[in-house]
Amino acid sequence: MNALKACLCLCLVMPALTVHAGYLHGSITTKLQMDNRQVFSRNGRQFAETFGDFYYDDKANDLNSGVLIGARYQDRKPHYELYRAFIRKGFDVINSEITLGRFERADNLGMYSIDGGNFRYLNKQFSVDFYAGRPRRIEDLKSEQGDSVFGTEAILKLNPEWRHTAIPLTIDKSFLRLGYQRFKFRNIAHRLEFGSQIQGRINAGDDSNYQLTGSGTYQISQQQFRDLLVEGLINVNKNLGIRGRYQRYNPKSNMLTFRERFFQFLTRDKQQLYEAGFQHQLRYDIKLYLNGMRVTRSGFDTGYGARAGFNLKHWPNLSLYGQFHYLELGAENAKSVYFGIRSTPTSKLSFHLRNVLRDEQKQLNGANRVVGGDLEVRYMIENNLIISLDGTYIWNSRRPGEYLGSVKIQYFFDYYKPKEAH
Repeated sequence: MNALKACLCLCLVMPALTVHAGYLHGSITTKLQMDNRQVFSRNGRQFAETFGDFYYDDKANDLNSGVLIGARYQDRKPHYELYRAFIRKGFDVINSEITLGRFERADNLGMYSIDGGNFRYLNKQFSVDFYAGRPRRIEDLKSEQGDSVFGTEAILKLNPEWRHTAIPLTIDKSFLRLGYQRFKFRNIAHRLEFGSQIQGRINAGDDSNYQLTGSGTYQISQQQFRDLLVEGLINVNKNLGIRGRYQRYNPKSNMLTFRERFFQFLTRDKQQLYEAGFQHQLRYDIKLYLNGMRVTRSGFDTGYGARAGFNLKHWPNLSLYGQFHYLELGAENAKSVYFGIRSTPTSKLSFHLRNVLRDEQKQLNGANRVVGGDLEVRYMIENNLIISLDGTYIWNSRRPGEYLGSVKIQYFFDYYKPKEAH
Protein backbone atom coordinates (compact mmCIF):
# COMPACT_ATOMS: atom_id res chain seq x y z
CA MET A 1 0.00 0.00 0.00
CA ASN A 2 2.93 2.34 0.72
CA ALA A 3 4.29 1.70 -2.77
CA LEU A 4 0.89 2.52 -4.21
CA LYS A 5 0.76 5.81 -2.29
CA ALA A 6 4.23 6.66 -3.54
CA CYS A 7 3.15 5.92 -7.10
CA LEU A 8 0.12 8.16 -6.64
CA CYS A 9 2.37 10.99 -5.44
CA LEU A 10 4.57 10.55 -8.51
CA CYS A 11 1.54 10.61 -10.80
CA LEU A 12 0.44 13.91 -9.30
CA VAL A 13 3.81 15.58 -8.87
CA MET A 14 5.48 14.66 -12.16
CA PRO A 15 3.13 16.72 -14.38
CA ALA A 16 3.91 19.77 -12.27
CA LEU A 17 7.66 19.20 -12.66
CA THR A 18 7.55 18.68 -16.44
CA VAL A 19 4.39 20.54 -17.43
CA HIS A 20 6.30 22.28 -20.23
CA ALA A 21 6.63 19.00 -22.10
CA GLY A 22 3.13 17.53 -21.87
CA TYR A 23 -0.46 18.21 -21.01
CA LEU A 24 -3.09 17.24 -18.48
CA HIS A 25 -6.55 16.06 -19.48
CA GLY A 26 -9.43 14.12 -17.98
CA SER A 27 -12.91 14.47 -16.56
CA ILE A 28 -14.89 14.98 -13.36
CA THR A 29 -18.18 13.10 -13.02
CA THR A 30 -20.89 13.48 -10.41
CA LYS A 31 -23.89 11.14 -10.22
CA LEU A 32 -27.01 10.86 -8.07
CA GLN A 33 -28.71 7.45 -8.18
CA MET A 34 -31.56 5.55 -6.56
CA ASP A 35 -32.30 1.89 -7.24
CA ASN A 36 -33.18 -1.46 -5.70
CA ARG A 37 -31.00 -3.67 -7.90
CA GLN A 38 -28.99 -5.15 -5.04
CA VAL A 39 -31.42 -4.74 -2.12
CA PHE A 40 -35.10 -5.35 -2.77
CA SER A 41 -36.85 -3.09 -0.31
CA ARG A 42 -39.53 -0.46 -0.34
CA ASN A 43 -36.99 2.32 0.03
CA GLY A 44 -34.16 0.80 -2.03
CA ARG A 45 -30.91 2.67 -1.82
CA GLN A 46 -29.83 6.21 -2.63
CA PHE A 47 -26.30 7.44 -3.09
CA ALA A 48 -24.18 10.16 -4.65
CA GLU A 49 -20.74 9.62 -6.09
CA THR A 50 -18.02 11.68 -7.70
CA PHE A 51 -15.13 10.49 -9.88
CA GLY A 52 -12.01 12.38 -10.86
CA ASP A 53 -10.30 10.84 -13.90
CA PHE A 54 -6.95 12.50 -14.68
CA TYR A 55 -4.29 11.73 -17.31
CA TYR A 56 -0.94 13.27 -18.06
CA ASP A 57 0.78 12.69 -21.43
CA ASP A 58 4.30 13.72 -22.35
CA LYS A 59 5.02 12.52 -25.88
CA ALA A 60 8.43 14.15 -26.01
CA ASN A 61 9.67 12.00 -23.11
CA ASP A 62 7.39 9.01 -23.87
CA LEU A 63 5.86 9.32 -20.40
CA ASN A 64 2.27 9.22 -19.18
CA SER A 65 0.38 8.63 -15.95
CA GLY A 66 -3.19 8.36 -14.77
CA VAL A 67 -5.26 8.65 -11.60
CA LEU A 68 -8.91 7.73 -11.03
CA ILE A 69 -10.34 8.67 -7.62
CA GLY A 70 -13.91 8.06 -6.48
CA ALA A 71 -16.00 9.10 -3.50
CA ARG A 72 -19.44 7.65 -2.67
CA TYR A 73 -21.88 9.04 -0.09
CA GLN A 74 -24.44 6.48 1.06
CA ASP A 75 -26.29 6.09 4.37
CA ARG A 76 -24.59 9.28 5.58
CA LYS A 77 -21.22 7.54 5.33
CA PRO A 78 -18.58 8.64 2.82
CA HIS A 79 -16.47 5.98 1.12
CA TYR A 80 -13.32 6.82 -0.84
CA GLU A 81 -11.64 4.59 -3.39
CA LEU A 82 -8.50 4.83 -5.49
CA TYR A 83 -9.35 2.94 -8.67
CA ARG A 84 -6.29 3.80 -10.74
CA ALA A 85 -2.84 5.27 -10.09
CA PHE A 86 -0.09 4.38 -12.54
CA ILE A 87 2.96 5.74 -14.27
CA ARG A 88 4.13 4.45 -17.66
CA LYS A 89 7.51 5.08 -19.31
CA GLY A 90 8.49 4.10 -22.82
CA PHE A 91 11.96 3.25 -24.09
CA ASP A 92 12.25 3.62 -27.86
CA VAL A 93 15.72 2.10 -27.96
CA ILE A 94 14.35 -1.33 -27.00
CA ASN A 95 10.76 -0.82 -28.26
CA SER A 96 9.43 -1.32 -24.74
CA GLU A 97 7.42 0.32 -21.97
CA ILE A 98 7.05 -0.25 -18.24
CA THR A 99 3.90 0.40 -16.18
CA LEU A 100 3.91 0.56 -12.37
CA GLY A 101 1.12 1.16 -9.87
CA ARG A 102 -2.58 0.32 -10.05
CA PHE A 103 -3.84 -0.18 -13.60
CA GLU A 104 -6.59 -2.02 -15.46
CA ARG A 105 -6.23 -5.19 -17.46
CA ALA A 106 -8.73 -6.93 -19.75
CA ASP A 107 -8.50 -10.55 -20.90
CA ASN A 108 -10.68 -13.66 -21.12
CA LEU A 109 -11.28 -13.46 -17.36
CA GLY A 110 -12.91 -10.05 -17.67
CA MET A 111 -11.90 -6.56 -16.62
CA TYR A 112 -9.93 -6.13 -13.40
CA SER A 113 -7.17 -3.95 -11.97
CA ILE A 114 -3.70 -4.96 -10.77
CA ASP A 115 -1.51 -3.51 -8.03
CA GLY A 116 1.86 -4.28 -9.55
CA GLY A 117 3.75 -3.85 -12.79
CA ASN A 118 3.71 -4.63 -16.50
CA PHE A 119 6.55 -4.85 -19.02
CA ARG A 120 5.64 -4.67 -22.71
CA TYR A 121 7.73 -5.16 -25.84
CA LEU A 122 6.00 -4.08 -29.03
CA ASN A 123 6.57 -3.37 -32.70
CA LYS A 124 4.21 -3.00 -35.65
CA GLN A 125 3.23 -6.68 -35.82
CA PHE A 126 4.18 -8.28 -32.51
CA SER A 127 3.86 -7.49 -28.80
CA VAL A 128 4.48 -9.42 -25.60
CA ASP A 129 3.50 -8.52 -22.03
CA PHE A 130 4.78 -9.73 -18.66
CA TYR A 131 2.67 -8.66 -15.69
CA ALA A 132 2.53 -9.43 -11.97
CA GLY A 133 0.78 -8.10 -8.89
CA ARG A 134 -2.38 -8.40 -6.86
CA PRO A 135 -5.68 -8.47 -8.78
CA ARG A 136 -8.59 -6.33 -7.61
CA ARG A 137 -12.22 -6.69 -8.62
CA ILE A 138 -13.90 -3.82 -10.47
CA GLU A 139 -17.46 -3.22 -9.28
CA ASP A 140 -20.39 -4.05 -11.60
CA LEU A 141 -18.18 -5.80 -14.17
CA LYS A 142 -17.26 -9.38 -14.91
CA SER A 143 -14.10 -9.30 -12.86
CA GLU A 144 -11.59 -11.22 -10.78
CA GLN A 145 -10.08 -10.75 -7.33
CA GLY A 146 -7.34 -12.76 -5.68
CA ASP A 147 -4.11 -12.85 -3.71
CA SER A 148 -1.66 -12.68 -6.61
CA VAL A 149 -1.43 -13.00 -10.37
CA PHE A 150 1.46 -13.50 -12.78
CA GLY A 151 1.20 -13.91 -16.50
CA THR A 152 2.49 -13.32 -19.99
CA GLU A 153 0.64 -12.63 -23.22
CA ALA A 154 1.85 -12.42 -26.83
CA ILE A 155 -0.07 -10.89 -29.75
CA LEU A 156 0.77 -11.27 -33.44
CA LYS A 157 -0.95 -9.26 -36.19
CA LEU A 158 -0.31 -9.97 -39.85
CA ASN A 159 -1.68 -8.75 -43.18
CA PRO A 160 -0.39 -11.51 -45.46
CA GLU A 161 -2.82 -10.96 -48.37
CA TRP A 162 -2.29 -14.64 -49.15
CA ARG A 163 -3.99 -16.34 -52.09
CA HIS A 164 -3.60 -19.51 -54.15
CA THR A 165 -5.00 -20.27 -57.58
CA ALA A 166 -6.28 -23.70 -56.45
CA ILE A 167 -8.10 -22.33 -53.34
CA PRO A 168 -11.01 -19.90 -53.69
CA LEU A 169 -10.16 -18.13 -50.42
CA THR A 170 -7.72 -15.38 -49.54
CA ILE A 171 -6.23 -14.51 -46.15
CA ASP A 172 -6.05 -10.74 -45.89
CA LYS A 173 -5.75 -10.20 -42.13
CA SER A 174 -4.89 -12.45 -39.21
CA PHE A 175 -4.65 -12.05 -35.46
CA LEU A 176 -3.28 -14.47 -32.86
CA ARG A 177 -3.13 -14.08 -29.07
CA LEU A 178 -1.59 -16.60 -26.64
CA GLY A 179 -1.16 -16.23 -22.91
CA TYR A 180 -0.34 -18.03 -19.68
CA GLN A 181 -1.52 -16.99 -16.22
CA ARG A 182 -0.83 -18.15 -12.68
CA PHE A 183 -3.70 -16.98 -10.49
CA LYS A 184 -3.88 -17.44 -6.72
CA PHE A 185 -7.02 -17.02 -4.65
CA ARG A 186 -6.80 -19.45 -1.72
CA ASN A 187 -5.69 -22.08 -4.25
CA ILE A 188 -3.33 -21.72 -7.19
CA ALA A 189 -4.77 -22.00 -10.71
CA HIS A 190 -2.81 -22.23 -13.96
CA ARG A 191 -4.59 -21.05 -17.09
CA LEU A 192 -3.90 -20.86 -20.81
CA GLU A 193 -5.65 -18.21 -22.89
CA PHE A 194 -5.92 -17.85 -26.63
CA GLY A 195 -7.66 -15.78 -29.24
CA SER A 196 -7.49 -15.75 -33.02
CA GLN A 197 -9.16 -14.18 -36.03
CA ILE A 198 -8.79 -14.61 -39.79
CA GLN A 199 -10.38 -12.39 -42.43
CA GLY A 200 -10.38 -12.85 -46.16
CA ARG A 201 -12.32 -12.85 -49.41
CA ILE A 202 -14.10 -15.57 -51.32
CA ASN A 203 -13.14 -15.96 -54.99
CA ALA A 204 -11.20 -12.69 -54.60
CA GLY A 205 -14.47 -10.76 -54.69
CA ASP A 206 -15.08 -7.49 -52.89
CA ASP A 207 -18.62 -8.40 -51.77
CA SER A 208 -17.96 -12.04 -50.80
CA ASN A 209 -15.83 -12.38 -47.67
CA TYR A 210 -15.50 -14.39 -44.48
CA GLN A 211 -14.32 -14.05 -40.88
CA LEU A 212 -13.35 -16.82 -38.44
CA THR A 213 -12.93 -16.08 -34.72
CA GLY A 214 -11.96 -18.19 -31.73
CA SER A 215 -11.11 -17.51 -28.09
CA GLY A 216 -11.01 -19.41 -24.84
CA THR A 217 -9.53 -20.09 -21.42
CA TYR A 218 -8.19 -23.54 -20.56
CA GLN A 219 -7.76 -24.46 -16.88
CA ILE A 220 -4.70 -26.67 -16.69
CA SER A 221 -5.40 -28.05 -13.19
CA GLN A 222 -8.96 -29.13 -14.02
CA GLN A 223 -8.01 -30.07 -17.61
CA GLN A 224 -11.08 -28.36 -19.01
CA PHE A 225 -12.16 -25.20 -20.78
CA ARG A 226 -13.63 -22.48 -18.62
CA ASP A 227 -14.73 -20.39 -21.61
CA LEU A 228 -14.67 -21.21 -25.30
CA LEU A 229 -15.99 -19.35 -28.33
CA VAL A 230 -15.80 -20.37 -31.99
CA GLU A 231 -17.61 -18.19 -34.51
CA GLY A 232 -17.75 -17.95 -38.29
CA LEU A 233 -19.31 -15.40 -40.64
CA ILE A 234 -19.65 -15.73 -44.41
CA ASN A 235 -20.96 -12.81 -46.45
CA VAL A 236 -22.19 -14.48 -49.62
CA ASN A 237 -22.70 -11.06 -51.15
CA LYS A 238 -23.32 -7.53 -49.89
CA ASN A 239 -26.94 -8.41 -48.98
CA LEU A 240 -26.71 -11.92 -47.49
CA GLY A 241 -24.63 -13.24 -44.61
CA ILE A 242 -24.50 -16.63 -42.85
CA ARG A 243 -23.28 -16.96 -39.26
CA GLY A 244 -22.53 -19.90 -36.95
CA ARG A 245 -21.40 -19.87 -33.32
CA TYR A 246 -20.47 -22.27 -30.53
CA GLN A 247 -20.00 -20.88 -27.03
CA ARG A 248 -19.19 -22.54 -23.73
CA TYR A 249 -19.04 -20.34 -20.68
CA ASN A 250 -19.67 -19.96 -16.98
CA PRO A 251 -21.26 -16.54 -16.38
CA LYS A 252 -20.42 -14.76 -13.14
CA SER A 253 -21.76 -11.22 -13.45
CA ASN A 254 -24.66 -10.25 -11.18
CA MET A 255 -25.04 -6.72 -12.56
CA LEU A 256 -26.49 -7.31 -16.03
CA THR A 257 -27.44 -4.65 -18.53
CA PHE A 258 -31.08 -4.04 -19.43
CA ARG A 259 -30.77 -6.14 -22.59
CA GLU A 260 -28.75 -8.97 -21.03
CA ARG A 261 -31.52 -9.73 -18.54
CA PHE A 262 -33.79 -10.86 -21.34
CA PHE A 263 -31.63 -12.10 -24.21
CA GLN A 264 -28.51 -13.66 -22.75
CA PHE A 265 -28.59 -17.13 -21.24
CA LEU A 266 -26.92 -15.88 -18.08
CA THR A 267 -27.66 -18.25 -15.24
CA ARG A 268 -25.28 -19.35 -12.52
CA ASP A 269 -24.53 -22.66 -14.28
CA LYS A 270 -22.11 -23.69 -16.99
CA GLN A 271 -23.72 -23.56 -20.40
CA GLN A 272 -23.14 -24.52 -24.01
CA LEU A 273 -24.74 -22.66 -26.89
CA TYR A 274 -24.93 -23.69 -30.55
CA GLU A 275 -26.33 -21.05 -32.86
CA ALA A 276 -26.70 -20.71 -36.63
CA GLY A 277 -28.58 -18.26 -38.80
CA PHE A 278 -28.50 -15.66 -41.54
CA GLN A 279 -28.84 -11.91 -41.98
CA HIS A 280 -30.29 -10.22 -45.04
CA GLN A 281 -30.02 -6.61 -46.15
CA LEU A 282 -33.53 -6.33 -47.53
CA ARG A 283 -33.06 -2.70 -48.59
CA TYR A 284 -30.42 -0.05 -48.04
CA ASP A 285 -32.14 0.93 -44.79
CA ILE A 286 -33.41 -2.35 -43.30
CA LYS A 287 -31.65 -5.53 -42.18
CA LEU A 288 -33.37 -8.75 -41.10
CA TYR A 289 -31.90 -11.74 -39.27
CA LEU A 290 -33.07 -15.17 -38.10
CA ASN A 291 -31.14 -17.59 -35.85
CA GLY A 292 -31.82 -21.02 -34.44
CA MET A 293 -30.12 -22.25 -31.28
CA ARG A 294 -29.48 -25.20 -29.03
CA VAL A 295 -28.68 -24.59 -25.34
CA THR A 296 -27.39 -27.04 -22.72
CA ARG A 297 -27.06 -26.12 -19.05
CA SER A 298 -24.93 -28.12 -16.65
CA GLY A 299 -27.11 -30.66 -14.87
CA PHE A 300 -30.24 -29.70 -16.84
CA ASP A 301 -31.99 -30.71 -20.03
CA THR A 302 -31.08 -29.54 -23.49
CA GLY A 303 -33.28 -26.83 -24.96
CA TYR A 304 -33.97 -25.24 -28.32
CA GLY A 305 -34.92 -21.77 -29.36
CA ALA A 306 -34.90 -19.11 -32.03
CA ARG A 307 -34.53 -15.39 -32.35
CA ALA A 308 -35.48 -13.05 -35.17
CA GLY A 309 -35.09 -9.32 -35.50
CA PHE A 310 -34.64 -6.24 -37.62
CA ASN A 311 -32.65 -3.01 -37.78
CA LEU A 312 -34.21 0.00 -39.54
CA LYS A 313 -32.23 3.16 -40.41
CA HIS A 314 -34.53 5.02 -42.80
CA TRP A 315 -34.21 8.46 -41.20
CA PRO A 316 -30.91 10.35 -40.76
CA ASN A 317 -31.25 10.90 -36.99
CA LEU A 318 -33.46 7.97 -36.01
CA SER A 319 -32.99 4.19 -35.94
CA LEU A 320 -35.33 1.41 -34.84
CA TYR A 321 -34.57 -2.17 -33.91
CA GLY A 322 -36.50 -5.10 -32.55
CA GLN A 323 -36.11 -8.76 -31.66
CA PHE A 324 -38.31 -11.73 -30.85
CA HIS A 325 -36.81 -14.55 -28.83
CA TYR A 326 -38.09 -17.96 -27.81
CA LEU A 327 -36.36 -20.61 -25.72
CA GLU A 328 -37.57 -23.90 -24.28
CA LEU A 329 -35.27 -25.65 -21.84
CA GLY A 330 -36.65 -28.74 -20.10
CA ALA A 331 -39.70 -27.71 -18.10
CA GLU A 332 -38.84 -24.02 -18.50
CA ASN A 333 -39.64 -21.73 -21.40
CA ALA A 334 -39.56 -18.03 -22.21
CA LYS A 335 -40.88 -15.75 -24.96
CA SER A 336 -39.62 -12.17 -25.27
CA VAL A 337 -40.21 -9.17 -27.49
CA TYR A 338 -37.59 -6.42 -27.37
CA PHE A 339 -37.87 -3.04 -29.10
CA GLY A 340 -35.62 0.01 -29.14
CA ILE A 341 -35.31 3.51 -30.57
CA ARG A 342 -32.14 5.59 -30.94
CA SER A 343 -32.36 9.24 -31.93
CA THR A 344 -30.19 12.37 -32.12
CA PRO A 345 -32.72 15.17 -32.75
CA THR A 346 -29.95 17.79 -32.55
CA SER A 347 -26.17 17.83 -32.39
CA LYS A 348 -26.41 18.25 -28.60
CA LEU A 349 -29.32 15.97 -27.71
CA SER A 350 -29.62 12.17 -28.00
CA PHE A 351 -31.81 9.53 -26.42
CA HIS A 352 -32.17 5.76 -26.35
CA LEU A 353 -35.48 4.09 -25.46
CA ARG A 354 -35.78 0.32 -24.87
CA ASN A 355 -38.85 -1.76 -24.03
CA VAL A 356 -39.41 -5.45 -23.36
CA LEU A 357 -42.32 -7.84 -22.95
CA ARG A 358 -41.59 -11.29 -21.59
CA ASP A 359 -43.58 -14.35 -20.61
CA GLU A 360 -41.69 -17.09 -18.80
CA GLN A 361 -42.29 -20.37 -17.01
CA LYS A 362 -39.78 -21.34 -14.31
CA GLN A 363 -39.60 -24.51 -12.23
CA LEU A 364 -39.08 -22.63 -8.96
CA ASN A 365 -41.26 -19.55 -9.48
CA GLY A 366 -43.89 -20.79 -11.92
CA ALA A 367 -45.38 -18.45 -14.50
CA ASN A 368 -44.15 -14.87 -14.60
CA ARG A 369 -44.85 -11.92 -16.89
CA VAL A 370 -42.40 -9.07 -17.31
CA VAL A 371 -42.85 -5.56 -18.71
CA GLY A 372 -39.83 -3.28 -18.73
CA GLY A 373 -38.66 0.04 -20.04
CA ASP A 374 -35.38 1.93 -20.05
CA LEU A 375 -34.68 5.51 -21.18
CA GLU A 376 -31.30 7.21 -21.53
CA VAL A 377 -31.11 10.93 -22.37
CA ARG A 378 -27.86 12.76 -23.03
CA TYR A 379 -27.57 16.53 -23.51
CA MET A 380 -24.41 18.52 -24.25
CA ILE A 381 -24.69 21.82 -22.36
CA GLU A 382 -21.28 22.93 -23.59
CA ASN A 383 -18.59 21.17 -25.60
CA ASN A 384 -17.03 19.97 -22.34
CA LEU A 385 -20.12 19.70 -20.13
CA ILE A 386 -22.67 16.86 -20.52
CA ILE A 387 -25.70 15.90 -18.46
CA SER A 388 -27.21 12.39 -18.66
CA LEU A 389 -30.50 11.04 -17.33
CA ASP A 390 -31.21 7.33 -16.99
CA GLY A 391 -34.40 5.64 -15.84
CA THR A 392 -35.36 1.95 -15.73
CA TYR A 393 -38.39 0.10 -14.43
CA ILE A 394 -39.09 -3.63 -14.74
CA TRP A 395 -42.44 -4.98 -13.56
CA ASN A 396 -42.76 -8.68 -12.62
CA SER A 397 -46.03 -10.45 -11.90
CA ARG A 398 -44.54 -12.75 -9.22
CA ARG A 399 -41.82 -10.69 -7.55
CA PRO A 400 -41.10 -7.06 -6.65
CA GLY A 401 -40.40 -4.66 -9.46
CA GLU A 402 -36.93 -3.30 -10.18
CA TYR A 403 -36.18 0.37 -10.69
CA LEU A 404 -33.21 2.62 -11.29
CA GLY A 405 -32.98 6.37 -11.75
CA SER A 406 -29.87 8.51 -12.06
CA VAL A 407 -28.64 11.96 -13.01
CA LYS A 408 -25.02 12.34 -14.12
CA ILE A 409 -22.97 15.43 -14.97
CA GLN A 410 -19.59 15.13 -16.70
CA TYR A 411 -17.04 17.89 -17.12
CA PHE A 412 -14.14 17.26 -19.52
CA PHE A 413 -10.95 19.30 -19.55
CA ASP A 414 -7.81 19.41 -21.68
CA TYR A 415 -4.91 21.64 -20.75
CA TYR A 416 -2.91 21.65 -23.97
CA LYS A 417 0.40 23.42 -24.24
CA PRO A 418 1.27 25.58 -27.28
CA LYS A 419 2.85 23.72 -30.21
CA GLU A 420 6.18 25.43 -29.72
CA ALA A 421 6.41 23.91 -26.23
CA HIS A 422 6.59 20.35 -27.60
